[in-house]
Amino acid sequence: MKFKKHDYLNYSLIDLSEKKGIAIRNGGKFFAYNPLSINESYSHHIIFVHGYNNDFFDALETTYEYFVIFSSFRKDNENYIGIYWPGDTALHFSRAVRQANKASLNMANMINHIIKNSKNPDSTISIIAHSLGNRISAQAILKLKSIHKISPVQNFIQLAPAVDANCYHKEFKQVPKLVDNIVVYHSKKDTTLNHVYDTWNMVRRFRFGRRHEALGTYGPHPHKVPKNINCLEAQRVAGSKVEHSAYLKNERLIKSVAKNIK
Repeated sequence: MKFKKHDYLNYSLIDLSEKKGIAIRNGGKFFAYNPLSINESYSHHIIFVHGYNNDFFDALETTYEYFVIFSSFRKDNENYIGIYWPGDTALHFSRAVRQANKASLNMANMINHIIKNSKNPDSTISIIAHSLGNRISAQAILKLKSIHKISPVQNFIQLAPAVDANCYHKEFKQVPKLVDNIVVYHSKKDTTLNHVYDTWNMVRRFRFGRRHEALGTYGPHPHKVPKNINCLEAQRVAGSKVEHSAYLKNERLIKSVAKNIK
């Protein structure tokens, strides 16, 4: 995508990398690009979180293109907010995981900042996260409760989540108690996610002696999960093979996400 002279963002992109920006209370930092696109009177804020190995300009482009399609399926007055977190670590997936965990505090602080400064007392948050963006998002949901004592996330839409399949029984077992509606889109045909997890498993098995599957490949394991988690096979929704990047471009998938945000 090439930007033209008079192009403008139809959303606000918030930089959580702590390399620049202004301080928010509780230690977080962010820099908002196009902050005027956030209407303080709107009650619903939809946040898109990019995945692994995206630099700032990848995040800018991916979020822009996603919201262009997504917004065509929505009729309500809503704020569209993208975030950039420093997950561009090339082949070092373990480092990206650490970066996601670190940036989750800033994401929690940013959401708290939006809620506290909203002119609408009924403000809610919906999160659409792709790949490793699901880790920073889930951690942020936990920190919103533990640090800020709020649970404003109404919808958590997980696209090819690069987190462990057993996360809702272990690491993120508290998340379903803090979110009204969780939708997991997964695809066993996602060769990119399979490859990343196979490589990461070699590292983790050497250190911890166990292997993990990705939530975004086969869905949750064990299969028994809380009732507010809905699991969808992405291939059935899309009507075609779903690779890792298809979640961001396939109109049938994006339309399904728009309909599943309540």
